[in-house]
Amino acid sequence: MDKEYFRIKTDETGISITNSKIDSVRNRKMERTSVRVFDKGYIGISSSMSSEEREILEKKAIYSLSMSVPVPFSLPSGNKRTWDVSGTQITDENLLEITDEILYNLCKRNPYFIFSGVVIKSKTDKHLENSLGAEYMVRTSNLLLNIMFKHKKSPSIIDGFLGNVYYGIPDIEEFVLKYSMHLEAFNNKVNIDDEAIPVIFWPDQDSTIMSFFIRHLNGELIELNSSYFSSKMNTNIFSEKFSLYDINYDPDHHIANPFDGDGFVRKKHLLPLIEDGVVLRGMYDMRRAAMYKKEPTGTSLRKYNKSSEISPNYLFIKETGLSIKNFKRALFVLITSGGDFQDDGSVSLPVQLGYLYENGNLIGRVQELILNNTIEKMFGLDYIGSLRESMFKDDFEKFFAVKMKIQKE
Repeated sequence: MDKEYFRIKTDETGISITNSKIDSVRNRKMERTSVRVFDKGYIGISSSMSSEEREILEKKAIYSLSMSVPVPFSLPSGNKRTWDVSGTQITDENLLEITDEILYNLCKRNPYFIFSGVVIKSKTDKHLENSLGAEYMVRTSNLLLNIMFKHKKSPSIIDGFLGNVYYGIPDIEEFVLKYSMHLEAFNNKVNIDDEAIPVIFWPDQDSTIMSFFIRHLNGELIELNSSYFSSKMNTNIFSEKFSLYDINYDPDHHIANPFDGDGFVRKKHLLPLIEDGVVLRGMYDMRRAAMYKKEPTGTSLRKYNKSSEISPNYLFIKETGLSIKNFKRALFVLITSGGDFQDDGSVSLPVQLGYLYENGNLIGRVQELILNNTIEKMFGLDYIGSLRESMFKDDFEKFFAVKMKIQKE
């Protein structure tokens, strides 16, 4: 019988902001543990939302083997390793000072706006150990700024937001300057009549566009012919300038998912999914890899009380060296929601908040509109490239640009 022990400990302090003032401070300490046992092709699992004794959880997991839940893979072997990408530790007192300074400067520079949101510092220890020699520990910490804004004369609940993740003391001056630049442009509304325009996107992992790749590069969907890429594997369907990678470890940028939900450690931290326009592979966890006779790709996520599910670590678009200054005229999308891709790969993206750039300068806020294209054209004929710029100077996420058709509302 093989056994696995998994524990996640999180220490988090959050400050809530309401009407441009600190509203509350909350501290949470959480511990999640689980035990899985593998015996004769079956799996048993037990979990707890507290630090329950390992022996008790193990007995419960062994008892659950009686449910005869089949499992097609075995636990991976390993060794003892620790990955620590924690940044500079911020105390609760520092957190209050940082939040207060950000609010003071935002309000001073932008007196016609109201701010709300959260500032959260968190520290996480993730530990996995199994009876085949694997014993892994990952330590991470970060500071999240997520601040929404509303114009005092606006009828909306919120007009937009801007945020960032830091791994130490934030550059408050840069954050306030960049935020204020967008608010100044927000006050200058401009209408655009272009039928098509270069569009600059922020590669948010939860965005509609990145979610398309996350869904359709799922290995199980590819095998079941339910993915857009099922019939397009090893085919050049995108621009040669477009490459998409999964990164599981980059300590310089505090990316640390060196082992996946089942404790599998892949040999290379950079995994090409699409390279030079060719769709190379889908993502597989250990269960689906065993089912479809594929190699696991180290791209799975497992909550403490559930089985693993296919999920990327961090999707990264290869930089092509372009700059916002290369565009005579471009639309920058800050907020888009409600759009989706159809089965044929076509997409409509409603833009709730977008800005016009001219010759590298932020000109003003455009009217609400809808962007149209297809996935193959967006990253094929209409793909412009990944840019040198990001929202903030030290961001790992770089903007990317594609040409889109515009549909006015």
